[in-house]
Amino acid sequence: MRAEPVDPVFIFLPLSDGESSHDDDVVDPVCGRALSRRGAMGRLRHRRNDHYFCSLNCAERFAATPHEFT
Repeated sequence: MRAEPVDPVFIFLPLSDGESSHDDDVVDPVCGRALSRRGAMGRLRHRRNDHYFCSLNCAERFAATPHEFT
């Protein structure tokens, strides 16, 4: 029996207050907006690098095609 293709599942990790020891500025790789790690709405790890996002929409766009943004 052949398995039916399934849609990928994306996991977004919420940031906790104690998770970041410093509040460095980062840039959302999708829209280019500067933000702080603590102010990020989402974070994804891709190829052992953390990427921070201003919105879940940007995180979803990144997750769908990370090669376009790295």
